Amino acid sequence: MLLGARLEKLRKVKGFSRQELARLVGRDHKAIGRWERGETTPRADDLVGLSRILGVSVDALLGEQKMAVYI
Repeated sequence: MLLGARLEKLRKVKGFSRQELARLVGRDHKAIGRWERGETTPRADDLVGLSRILGVSVDALLGEQKMAVYI
């Protein structure tokens, strides 16, 4: 599974809209859409923020380890 697909799945599991996740990570909702579609890749600091907000490690977000979601 690619980063964008994992990001979208985690966002939905956590119950966030793109707008809500964008506000929490400090980005525009359009950036979240571009990340989910694989058009662009989040910066390192955004990956750290996303991992904290979504409750997974950066490694899991990047697909380096099995993804376990903590709700």
